[in-house]
Amino acid sequence: MRGGLLGVCFGLGLSGCSNKEADTRGSAADTTTAASDATVSGPGEDPTGGTGSHRVCDLYLNCLAVIAPAELPSAQQGFGPDGTCWQGSQASADQCLMACTKGLEGLHEVDPGEPACGLCQAEGDCSSDEVCKDGECEDALLADCGNGKVDGHEICDGDPGCDADCQGPAVCSPITQAGCAGDDACLVLPFENNVACMSDGDLPGPDFGDPCVEVCAAGSACNAANQCEGFSCCIPLCDLHQPATCPEGTACTDFGVSLVKAQGLDYVGACRLL
Repeated sequence: MRGGLLGVCFGLGLSGCSNKEADTRGSAADTTTAASDATVSGPGEDPTGGTGSHRVCDLYLNCLAVIAPAELPSAQQGFGPDGTCWQGSQASADQCLMACTKGLEGLHEVDPGEPACGLCQAEGDCSSDEVCKDGECEDALLADCGNGKVDGHEICDGDPGCDADCQGPAVCSPITQAGCAGDDACLVLPFENNVACMSDGDLPGPDFGDPCVEVCAAGSACNAANQCEGFSCCIPLCDLHQPATCPEGTACTDFGVSLVKAQGLDYVGACRLL
């Protein structure tokens, strides 16, 4: 057993917590005893609606099985599928669920690298706007930030100037369209060295070669005449981190406009003729 592991507060939140350096008298067995005492007030149906709602206790028991297997049998008496925790009132069951939550949090804090003691094991253990990452629930918008890949909900990622939350400083991404709401699209305004959320319903593009004056539809940008036999035309945009996205006969190249250098949009490229 790892030193100090069971010295975290495993009680029901009613009294007496010890710190990490305390001895094993604050163990899972103590938690189970307290939970059992609280739930034997009377028989009845499972007040929490089935074993599925005991998920946090399942995670806690799984953690104990790895971290402190000697404590598992007594813990199962209270927190297991047929444990005394689920035989009494809803209030008693809620206390047990709180005990499991505190116990799991304590073990995870002591040994955050143990996979079996993660506060979550699957996406369903987190809220709808979170993801399970390294045993903890994280905001879905931030979970992939910093991996160098611009995901669909990110405006930028990893490029110079990109904010720490991958949501700016540019107002939107002309590649992922993140940052724009409703029917607006993230459009490149080459002559203003900027991007903006605007309607693109009447604009040319995004197919290569559509004649343009200044702005093209989402996914493309109005380019100088050297790509289109003497007139400006729409050319598709691409992600320089994933250059295989360009149409046949073109290649993903540096966009060449200062907006990408100033707003964390270095990854934005243009599909130009080979």
